[in-house]
Amino acid sequence: MTLYDVIKTAVPKLEAEYNMSKIVNHSASKGALREFLLKEIIRPFLPKRYGLCNGECFDSHDGVSKQLDVIVYDDLFSYAVPMGDYYMMPFESAYGEIEVKSMLNRKAFFESIDNIASFKSLIKETPEDCQVLPNLAIEINGVKWNKTGFTKPFGVVFAYDSVEPKTVLNYFHEIKPLNPSLMPDMVVLLKKKTIIFRLFYEGEKFYVTTSNTYQGFITLPCEDDTLPIFLSYILSRTRDTRLKIADTDDMLNVQIDKFLHTMGTQPVVKFNTQHNEEN
Repeated sequence: MTLYDVIKTAVPKLEAEYNMSKIVNHSASKGALREFLLKEIIRPFLPKRYGLCNGECFDSHDGVSKQLDVIVYDDLFSYAVPMGDYYMMPFESAYGEIEVKSMLNRKAFFESIDNIASFKSLIKETPEDCQVLPNLAIEINGVKWNKTGFTKPFGVVFAYDSVEPKTVLNYFHEIKPLNPSLMPDMVVLLKKKTIIFRLFYEGEKFYVTTSNTYQGFITLPCEDDTLPIFLSYILSRTRDTRLKIADTDDMLNVQIDKFLHTMGTQPVVKFNTQHNEEN
């Protein structure tokens, strides 16, 4: 048995709990519950170093994302700021985010597109070639480090139900201007058992891709493998994405320097640190 086979066993559980969630009448409560269910399905398959939360991301250039349904972040080195169940997350700590929709129609689609674009348009410092941990880069004389993995975060739309996949695909024609770098990496239509993937052309051939080099989108019927493929993608992207967290020393020094240059005369205590050997 492979890991993929085990992941596939989560499908009946998600479908059963999704059906149970329909008894919740208030639409906001349904949305919150279904976000919770998604976290409960994803959480068992992610190593503990990864966290899941909802909230907003911000960068050091005063950029702030819109409210995001599920942020996948580094739970060991991040400097997330909790506000109850809501988090303000430094963009440097985020691997990606997932927009959760009970029903993906035109309105929900463009809401998801806007949220993902607000997230991906944030700015962060690129990891070093020798970035071995989010808070540690190592340089060794004579050793050349290869740049591997992703440096930009992912954005995924996960819909329990939706209009027809072809209809969702056609919504992309209405995005003007369409900035490829801010688009979703994939759109998962669980009930329709379909995933909309990025498309890459090479001559007359085309390939489904999850990379940032692509030229369009395509619907791919995935049948009962829809959820396992989605989960496998999240595992792959969190593993292959390199982070470089914010430098807290720089942050602290900037604030101290600001007050040093604006303060007036302040009381000072001086003392002699020289040690007298005879005493």
